[in-house]
Amino acid sequence: MIDCSRTENYFAEKQRMTNFEKIKSMSIDEMARSSIDFFSCPYNIPGDPPYSYCDCEIGEKFNHNCINCTKHWLESEAEE
Repeated sequence: MIDCSRTENYFAEKQRMTNFEKIKSMSIDEMARSSIDFFSCPYNIPGDPPYSYCDCEIGEKFNHNCINCTKHWLESEAEE
C-alpha cells in the first residue's frame, strides 16, 4: 500500500516558494508594475512616479509612461 500523505507533503513543499523566488520568476512587465509601488523613479527624478503619466525629460522617450520607463531601466545594463 502506498502512503499518500508522504506524496502529498512532497508536492506541497515543492509548490511553496519564497518571496525572492517569486520575484525572480516575474516577467519584465510584472516586475515593472510591482516595483513602481515600492521604489521611486529609477532615473532619480524627484517625486513619486505615477502609474501612467510622468512629465519628465526622460519620460518623453517612453510617452510619459512610468511603467515603460521602468521596464527600460530593468532591461538596461547594471551599473557597478
